Amino acid sequence: MLKLKGFRSKVPSGFAVLSDATRMSIATESADVVMFIAVAHHLTDAMLEQVFDEALRVLRVGGKLILLDPVLNRELLMGRILWRLDRGSYPRTAEELHEKLISRFKVIHWEKFAIYHEYVLGIAIRT
Repeated sequence: MLKLKGFRSKVPSGFAVLSDATRMSIATESADVVMFIAVAHHLTDAMLEQVFDEALRVLRVGGKLILLDPVLNRELLMGRILWRLDRGSYPRTAEELHEKLISRFKVIHWEKFAIYHEYVLGIAIRT
């Protein structure tokens, strides 16, 4: 709620919605962009499927989904340590997230990078 208040104070004419991502209170085909930042690893497989379905529903044709999330890479020692401390209970590999995304969207950008965790940044379009 604090982030929503901060956004509204900085962008008073902006449109901000607090909603369950599995049942967004946004009209069908009304959004140009859905940002999905550091959330996927907190969701069960069923919830993740619902979120991607909802993003597909609310995005206009040509609308973009931006996904940024840490991904599981068992070869990175620091990443394995951080996963033990992370409150997300559903770490997935980059490949798992990519497969779920391409089943609904056209992926136009996909890259992995590492700081301590390995992350994935994906941009997909509703066709």
